[in-house]
Amino acid sequence: MKSTKLIAICFLFSVAFLGPLGAIDFQVPAATDIAGFGTILATQGSSNAKELQKTKPGFVPRSDIALKTEYPEIKAPSSGTVIYSQRESPVASVFSFPLGGTVAILHPESYISLVSGLALDTVIFNQAGKGQENSVKKGISMGQAIGSGIYPERYFGLRLIDIKNSLWINPLFLASWLQDRTAPVIQNVWLTNENMRGNTPIELKTTAPKGKYIECQQATYEVSVAAIDSIIPGSRSFSAPYKIVIMLDGKTSIDTSFIAATCKSEGLSFLGNPAPSSKAILENGAYRVGRIPLQRGQHEIEVQVSDYAGNQSILKASLMVN
Repeated sequence: MKSTKLIAICFLFSVAFLGPLGAIDFQVPAATDIAGFGTILATQGSSNAKELQKTKPGFVPRSDIALKTEYPEIKAPSSGTVIYSQRESPVASVFSFPLGGTVAILHPESYISLVSGLALDTVIFNQAGKGQENSVKKGISMGQAIGSGIYPERYFGLRLIDIKNSLWINPLFLASWLQDRTAPVIQNVWLTNENMRGNTPIELKTTAPKGKYIECQQATYEVSVAAIDSIIPGSRSFSAPYKIVIMLDGKTSIDTSFIAATCKSEGLSFLGNPAPSSKAILENGAYRVGRIPLQRGQHEIEVQVSDYAGNQSILKASLMVN
């Protein structure tokens, strides 16, 4: 039933947003561990080595999925033409972040897949060295996952880029083998009064006892949500949730998701936040998901967090706005 929901979500997603995505013959390799698209990374890379040394650690959502392989050998997720490759890049690359051994493949449907963290002693590069056509077929060996850059040992990274729409796509939508029966965890939800800088945010999960009203002032509030999802049972890795919806008095006020990240000259934009991607994350690790206006009176707020298989967690709170 969960897999049926996942297929339905993928279908609606492809029709409403990206058109031909559902038609691409793309297979996310099976894995025993996943850190998903949107998961918070501890540091942010730079395209310049000197700038990288000055960069302070910060929170950024990852634009890939990091997978621990079920089998040592990684196979090409789809057929296409190799347009870029590197055997090693300890700091900077044309993609502005370290990727280790990497292959970028252009697919006929105008998508680019980027597979990184590889040991690249494969037929792909042997053919290129002999002047043969540098193309790959789905299922061909791309080497072993050895981990490098942001990847631990035996992990590799997978990114998917929609060239026509300037989007970095969440590859989890194409993981047909994915089975997730665990609902995401809502760690906390905060409301921050945008008119009062430095004001302590209201914590919906811990501020008021159950059945009591949380008092606050009339204003427009920024909503931030800390939530994680465990995809592989028993894993220490977590993924960002797929979808976050904020209901106010029974009506949808915010509806956002990790379907894709918009690519702009300033960088990637997650959850409708301005680029660069770090602006989607607060210092406490919560995601900025949008703003809601609160008028005087009593209000009911409901936070719905869903994962890729349709599992959902809900947090409710009652507000008294003065």
